[in-house]
Amino acid sequence: MSGVRRQAGVAEPFASDPRFWGAMASSADAAAALVLAIAGAILLALSVGGLWTMLPFALPLAFLARAALHGVASARSSRAAFGADGRKGWRDAERHAVARAFLPVLCRPRLRARS
Repeated sequence: MSGVRRQAGVAEPFASDPRFWGAMASSADAAAALVLAIAGAILLALSVGGLWTMLPFALPLAFLARAALHGVASARSSRAAFGADGRKGWRDAERHAVARAFLPVLCRPRLRARS
């Protein structure tokens, strides 16, 4: 993930916040899992039907819950860097950081060979 951090070029306080990167990774994993869940749900709808078609969406939902927890913790810590009057500045900086980081995090290698 450190290579992704350098590649993304995210500004502080987000660049050094592991919770920000955890939220980004979980969000990207949820997006990737959602594509797989849709394909799985279609296959289940064609073969089994019923409530089984909802089962593949459990994994993206778990990733989204994890992203929300990391995101809330990250927001609490990073807002302090902008002070009491810096809410708009923090919001704009966070949006910029997410926009710069999401694609590199989405394209990161997820599986590593054990050495």
